[in-house]
Amino acid sequence: MRLKGHAKLERILEGYFLKTIEKNDITFAISGDFSPCCRIKLLYKNTPVGYCNLVKDEDTVKLADFFVYCRKKPIAWFLPFIKVGTNYRRHGFGTLLLEKVIKLCLEIKVSKIVGQAQGELEILIPWYRKHNFDVDVDNNLLLDLSVLHDNEIKNNSME
Repeated sequence: MRLKGHAKLERILEGYFLKTIEKNDITFAISGDFSPCCRIKLLYKNTPVGYCNLVKDEDTVKLADFFVYCRKKPIAWFLPFIKVGTNYRRHGFGTLLLEKVIKLCLEIKVSKIVGQAQGELEILIPWYRKHNFDVDVDNNLLLDLSVLHDNEIKNNSME
């Protein structure tokens, strides 16, 4: 048996949690042309959910900043001490943003992406490794794109 108060609270909280992400609700806004900087914003239903700042130096792109938002706000004016937010983390937004970064770097033919993992390292390091980044003991990141360039050339020649 559910209490009435619980049902009301569930209705209030319902809008704060994400459901399934639809690909057609995702857009990217790219500003800059790598001379030397570029910013990629990830939008979900026209709401900013994350961004990435990139800096190009010859044949290397540095992930200068990579962030997916976790917003917290009061659930109601009469409950200002209870803060709930739309947490865009752990829903695949970071992966979509990183895939866009890698695709863009392949298009401009850079040989590697570098950066440094900071923040929740117990989550970030396995996540970067899952996306083929090498991570050293100082949490420096490296993705060798020359391997992906070679695979792209092989795939195109097979078609």
